[in-house]
Amino acid sequence: MNRYGPSRGELWGRLGFSLAGLGMMAAALSVRGVPSGPALVEVVGLAGAFFGGTALWSGWRLWQARDPGRGEGRGSSEGRGSSEGRGESEGRGES
Repeated sequence: MNRYGPSRGELWGRLGFSLAGLGMMAAALSVRGVPSGPALVEVVGLAGAFFGGTALWSGWRLWQARDPGRGEGRGSSEGRGSSEGRGESEGRGES
């Protein structure tokens, strides 16, 4: 995984909370009915986009990271290991 992105555990947590939010939203819609007017945009549009988008993004990142060679993105090996081949004293003026 990317060292600057969320950890695998955090992605699982985000996925769990997103799926729970989608489930609660579906339960509220089934109990209360589909709202009309501005509430439809707020409940279904904004909450659905937030929870759904977060669930899709977290699931996608977890799917990409299931194999150590996958999910790193294009060009991610650049910049890695930049200190390889150098001695520890190099750059400090010591020999």
